[in-house]
Amino acid sequence: MRLLIVGLLLTALLLSATEASAQQTDIAPFMSLNGTWSFKTLKSAAEIPASVHPDSAQTQGWARLPVPGNWDVNEAYSEFRGLGLYRREVFIPKELEKQNLRICFEAVYETAKIYVNGNYVGQHSGGYTPFEFAIDDLLRYGKNNTIAVVADNTYSRGAWWAWGGISRNVSIRGSKALRLTEIAISPTTNLQSKQGQVKLRYQLQSNDQKARKLRIQMRVRPLQALAGTFQADSISVRVEIPAGARRYEGNLSLSLAGSIQLWHFDFPNLYHCELSVYEENELLSRKESRFGFRKVEVKDNQLFLNGEAVRLFGFNRVHDHRQYGNTEPFALIKQDIDHMKSLGCNMTRMMHAPLSAELLNYADSVGMLLIEEIPVWGREDPHAFEDSPVAKQWLREMVTRDYNHPSIIGWSVANELVLDIKDWRRMRMSKEQYRYVTSMLRYVKEELDSTRLVTYVSLSAFREEISPDEEPAEYADIICFNNYGDFVKAAGTIHQRWPDKTVLVTEFGQGQIGEGIECKLDDGVLDKLKNLAALKYVAGASLWAYNDYRSNYRGTPASGNRTWGVVDAARKEKKAAQQIRKAFAPVAAIKAEWNAARKTMQVEIQPRKAGDLPSFALRQYRLRMQLLTRDEKIIGQVSPGLPDVMPGQAPLRQDIVYRKSTAQVYKVRIQLLNPMGYAVGEETIVFIR
Repeated sequence: MRLLIVGLLLTALLLSATEASAQQTDIAPFMSLNGTWSFKTLKSAAEIPASVHPDSAQTQGWARLPVPGNWDVNEAYSEFRGLGLYRREVFIPKELEKQNLRICFEAVYETAKIYVNGNYVGQHSGGYTPFEFAIDDLLRYGKNNTIAVVADNTYSRGAWWAWGGISRNVSIRGSKALRLTEIAISPTTNLQSKQGQVKLRYQLQSNDQKARKLRIQMRVRPLQALAGTFQADSISVRVEIPAGARRYEGNLSLSLAGSIQLWHFDFPNLYHCELSVYEENELLSRKESRFGFRKVEVKDNQLFLNGEAVRLFGFNRVHDHRQYGNTEPFALIKQDIDHMKSLGCNMTRMMHAPLSAELLNYADSVGMLLIEEIPVWGREDPHAFEDSPVAKQWLREMVTRDYNHPSIIGWSVANELVLDIKDWRRMRMSKEQYRYVTSMLRYVKEELDSTRLVTYVSLSAFREEISPDEEPAEYADIICFNNYGDFVKAAGTIHQRWPDKTVLVTEFGQGQIGEGIECKLDDGVLDKLKNLAALKYVAGASLWAYNDYRSNYRGTPASGNRTWGVVDAARKEKKAAQQIRKAFAPVAAIKAEWNAARKTMQVEIQPRKAGDLPSFALRQYRLRMQLLTRDEKIIGQVSPGLPDVMPGQAPLRQDIVYRKSTAQVYKVRIQLLNPMGYAVGEETIVFIR
């Protein structure tokens, strides 16, 4: 069956929140291999040669599964662990014969072996990061070609489900003999003058290794209309590539002529960078990426965003859904992130594995601070040893793919590495795990990214019976830890041992919340959150978790879902969500009183105390007054703006006038809206008699 090629020779690939490669796109022939593939399970690797060869294997009777997708969302394979074989026929047009073609996978869980026309192409390990292989010499042009993928999901870490299969986009991409393989954008700004500079590192790959004289052009512009900013700016340089060079790395720097708008969780201002490579007047390659200007620092035991000390709350979100597995459609990602933002989530270490590009793109566009992590996890992880090549591969692939996302403020090299000791008081790292962490922190800083925070997440830094020299916390830019008991006491212990470090509670909770929508958080957790606010060296905290998720880990209920979420596996909101909405709200309270004679709602906003948790300036927020009937129909709405609200200031009073008839009004809802339009405070309901 011929694959329809839509937009084969594009003059541009549009950036989109739903396009997985939106952070780095290039102008080149592109053929999506997403769609329906033939699928079957294999009992052993001995079946592979016959199953992948186009002349010796038939697919009649095989299952038909979607790609991207996970086989274990299907009842027939819901518990399958082992080798799963995907296969499809692809027609390759004759006119692509002069292109340098490669097959590109955004993720396959967990180990993938790739075959083209029965020929082994290569293998990749790691279920959440992209990889590609050159396939020019294996294709039959003007004919059908057999593509086969053998995925193995037997390896798993952590309590989340090891969803098997081709879980993210697949494509065949082409290029000329010389192409851009990477652009890494490092924007900086002067916070006072708002002058911006864009430093860019690029990599070229030459397949014919000819000597070339090139012109490299970088162009920067705002992605949206930003008041008071420049329209576009550019720079061009001449570069000579010597004969025999297979790879070339270069750097560009552009000081922008006008002022810039900063990226912030309430103001996610984005810019667009385009890098083009010309030989004489011929365009050889182009890459485009979004980015944002923002400055993140840890100093004086605090986290600073664009020069402002901020203290923030968030959730951990597990990439999991019974209908979609971890192949999440953009609609689900948007729904979850929007809900998390409305519940007060602005910062989190979201998951123990590299996140989907769609999620990162959306986090960029709505404003969320993220620490991204590789899945080196828990007791006796097999990759947790000094200079682990697998861990380095995962870090390199993650950082390379995600470098330009302004939402990412840090990288984590591990989660909860400890010895397999039953006595929790004596829980500690092994010497090898200690050396793993220090070597990976050094690797990221020195070779991958010196512009962001680098950390790991500890389960032992607060243990009573360890000494500071048994924990590598001093080498992390910010100390992250998980605790499901007295996390306030744990944070205090960490501060005593490393008093110059800023602390982030990356997971907290107390037992599973429960499966039903009536389930709530333990009151003790909420009390501890209030006490945590007094510890000024704590920059924030993230609840585990936003959503219930499938698991076969010990302690999982009979449903097969770990019920730690404030929403259940189907995303129904539990009562715990409303508890969190109040605890995470950016103001202490909203009070309202209806003055019937004046037809005026008198609203009082009580700001958070200075240095509270959460704590940040509220700029360009507004109120929304909704008048509702008994059956929840909105019959009137007013949305006045607010002056800036600063932590520690006196209560702010504002009258909202509503001159129309209120005869049918049963209740009035007052909401606090952030600049993105999320209702982040709506706990006050006023009844009109």
